[in-house]
Amino acid sequence: MFSRPSSFRLALTGLLVLAFQTGCLGPQRPIEGVWPWVPAEVEFHKLSRFIDRDGVELLSLRVEFLDVDGDPVKFAGTVLFKIEPESTLRQDWRFNFDLSNLKVNAVHWDHVTSTYRFEFEVGWDDPPLPETSIQVQISADSPETGLLEAEIMVRRGD
Repeated sequence: MFSRPSSFRLALTGLLVLAFQTGCLGPQRPIEGVWPWVPAEVEFHKLSRFIDRDGVELLSLRVEFLDVDGDPVKFAGTVLFKIEPESTLRQDWRFNFDLSNLKVNAVHWDHVTSTYRFEFEVGWDDPPLPETSIQVQISADSPETGLLEAEIMVRRGD
């Protein structure tokens, strides 16, 4: 009269019990004192480019901080941009920002793209040709992340 339970039904019952037990445990907490969504890398977003705003040439850089899962996160530390135009008489440009300052962080954070946006007025002494590569480097540093670095090559007119 009684049939033996099939291996499928046993496996399904085991999965349901496991799912129920896991759900009863609640969400898994990260290790005490460790915030899991700390930036693990920095990248220049593809929206980085030269733009023209009311006849003024600007270098618009979009920077993305990513956690270990590759998801965008905010950054609280200092960033240094180094811009090296190859064919100008001007020396290297360096720009510092302290993103641990909440007001500075909020000014540069773009909620739509989850990136930071920085714009620099170019003001070339001798503008390079549009096909000339211009190297831009970023160094980002905080006690939680250590030093994160990235670079991009941009061209005028791209």
